[in-house]
Parts: sequence; C-alpha cells; structure tokens
Amino acid sequence: MGRSNLIVDSGQVDSTDRVRRAVVTGGTGFIGKRVTCRLREQGIDAIIVSRSAEGEQAVRADIRDRDTLRRVLQPGDTVIHLASSTNPTTSEVDRIRDVEENLVGTIHLLETCVERGVDKLVLASSGGTVYGVPTIVPIPESHETTPISSHGAMKLAIEKYVHVFSAQFGLRYVILRCANAYGPGQTGGSGQGIIGRAIVTALRDETLEVWGDGSLVRDFVYVADVADAFALAATRATASTILNIGSGRPTSIREIIDLVGRAASRPLQVRFTAPRRLDVPANVLDITKAGLELQWKPSTPLEEGITRSYEWAREQAG
Repeated sequence: MGRSNLIVDSGQVDSTDRVRRAVVTGGTGFIGKRVTCRLREQGIDAIIVSRSAEGEQAVRADIRDRDTLRRVLQPGDTVIHLASSTNPTTSEVDRIRDVEENLVGTIHLLETCVERGVDKLVLASSGGTVYGVPTIVPIPESHETTPISSHGAMKLAIEKYVHVFSAQFGLRYVILRCANAYGPGQTGGSGQGIIGRAIVTALRDETLEVWGDGSLVRDFVYVADVADAFALAATRATASTILNIGSGRPTSIREIIDLVGRAASRPLQVRFTAPRRLDVPANVLDITKAGLELQWKPSTPLEEGITRSYEWAREQAG
C-alpha cells in the first residue's frame, strides 16, 4: 500500500503529508464543495465522486460502484469520505436504506481503497449523535459511544469498520466527529439543520416548527471552518486518530431563533411541537484535541456566521 513521504528540506523533516491527489466523495454537497475548494487552493488535485457530479475533475458515481471506484482511485491517494444519502431525520424514516446506502457503501469504498493502495481516509462522522446522552459536557473523544438514534448508530458502525480496515490492512485514517455545520449553501431542506430551516422560514414569512421547547443545547460550527479542518486532516495528520470538530460553545435552539431573528430584523414566528426521543438534551464538543493535532480552531463567531448565511439565502431567493 502506498504511503505519503515526509517532506525533507535542507535536512529538516516536516510532519505534514505531501498530498498530491485527493478523492472527495460527496464533493458536491454542502460541506464537500467547500472542502474541494480548500484542497484546490492548496494545489491539490481534488477529484469529486458524487451521484450529482458534473464537469472536469468530477465523476458521477455511487460509492457502491466498485468498477468506477477502481478507475478513479490511485495508489497513494487521500480519500475524504463525505458522501451520505441520509441525515438524522431521514435515517429514522428508513433505517434499511440508511444501512444499505451508507454503511454498505462505505464498506465497498474501504475495500476498494485497500485494493488500490490508498494512503489515508478522512471520514466525516457525527459528533452530534455517536456519543448519545453525554455524562460530561463538553464531550471529549474518549467519551463512551452509546447513540440513541439510527443516524448515530450507522455513523458509529462506519467508524468501527474503518478501525477494522486499519487493523487488518494498515489503512491510515482520520475520523472527524463534526458538530452541527451551518453556513451559506445550506438550503434548509427536509431534515437539515435548524439554522438553515430558520432562515428559510424567515425569508418566506412562515412559521418555524421546533421539536420540543427550544431548550436543547447544541454545538454549531461554520462550514468554512469545517472545511479547513478536513483540509488539515488530509495534509497534516500523520497518525490514525479521532477528532471532534465543533465550536466548543453551547447554544440553545431558542438562542438560534433569536439570532436568526436579528439577522432578519424581525422576530421569527415559531411553533413548538412534541420533542423527539432521538434528540439528546445537550451536545457540545471538546475540541482541544483537534487544536493540538491539527492546529485547528474555528474562527467564525456564531452571530457573524448566521448573518452571512441569511444574506446568502436572501440573495438566492432573489
């Protein structure tokens, strides 16, 4: 299996991977677009694999399409695996589809990575769901993983298979357990994040439906900061590791509603509904380890990020 070499310059050894080529599954998605741009800005040849891919350096394929994966992947590649056909809401609606498309699809990808001599896999996991109900907040990576949602169970199963392929075949990996990403490009569609949904309902002057009473506490991180973390995981992390990616700051759903209202210059119309059993009361990630291993930290304050997101959505609405 191919391995990236350490950079040697005038006798000095740099711990940064010399990444020449990366394959981004789900590269046309909300986070994937940003990650692909970051990689290309760094001079990395980033190839998109997605069911909606178009244009140059893009391959339209499902991750279960082994023949196409064999043609795309090359020895020494770094693979950034962002492809996912479900979210926390839709995972509950069709658990079988969730497993068949995402878990089974990832196993196809992992087997092809080993077959083709891929150097490293960077996996997008879910810091918001794999831990379940936390016993400590902020949540460190060492916290037990006992998810209470189908989405969390599926993401954790994928993580475990990544461990298996590392143990058996030497595939290096970086697992990024991401908090709730938001920002320009988030359309507010079914099952997507509360910030995107709140912005869309504000622009349409509609009523925002919220599960529970708005007291749930979450960790929100701006999409550009998330993209930076993935780019750093691809180019800096040399040893297999698991890292939380979030803001490390608690924010309630009611606070989000207030911030979106400020961006819209008017209060939102809100209807609170019955809570869901799949929602934990609080989820905030400890991001200390990502700072130490990647020299990464989020740089976009929540209010600023929501304002940017609102302005983007307003421009899109015309």
